[in-house]
Amino acid sequence: MALVNSSNLLLNPPNREHIALLYENKQELHTAISQYINEGLARGQFCVFATVHYRDEGYIQDLSSSIVNFKDNLENGSLLMIDLAPLYIAALLNDIEPFEKARKLLMEKAKDRKDRHVRFVGDGTGFLFKNKHFDACAVVEQWWQEKPFEGSYVCPYPKQFFDGFPHDIYSERAVVVTHDIVLDVSDSNSVKDEQSSILQEQLSLSEKIQASNIQGTTPDDEGVSN
Repeated sequence: MALVNSSNLLLNPPNREHIALLYENKQELHTAISQYINEGLARGQFCVFATVHYRDEGYIQDLSSSIVNFKDNLENGSLLMIDLAPLYIAALLNDIEPFEKARKLLMEKAKDRKDRHVRFVGDGTGFLFKNKHFDACAVVEQWWQEKPFEGSYVCPYPKQFFDGFPHDIYSERAVVVTHDIVLDVSDSNSVKDEQSSILQEQLSLSEKIQASNIQGTTPDDEGVSN
């Protein structure tokens, strides 16, 4: 495991690299996610964002404004959004079967692409960690560490929880040792400036669009808010 702060990793992630992404606020997170996904879309790669915020219309709208041709890429199958709430519950029940079904789905969707590298972002383990489900978090991250399909896997974590009790006690076992790289996007202003510049260039190619209407709520009783 290595700790880095180079945003180049999001542009050129090595194949089968499992990355923990540390961020301090939603803007940093969305900038990092959009950089990672936009570059994948530009390369013709299959991109996936799996989130517990799937039914939060405001959250999806904010993120979608940073993704080039968001609606078009959803419709043509280049981008896939996944509701992670059911898998979050499965993780609490120590049930990995839904993750295996998701793996098969993603492999099927990517198999006919010239570039079969799948760019995957999933925030479920970050919320397991935030909500003190440390064992469940570790189990899911260990499953990801088996590199279930060709591609790269980014797991966002709020940086603030790594310094306070009891998260600091479990961070090594649940997060650090279960990833190949820990990427801290909040560690350097130069990293943030580079990300912002890249994002502005990408968005200049296309008008910002609104996300398709997604209604409902996330599991608020589990504290799924930033």
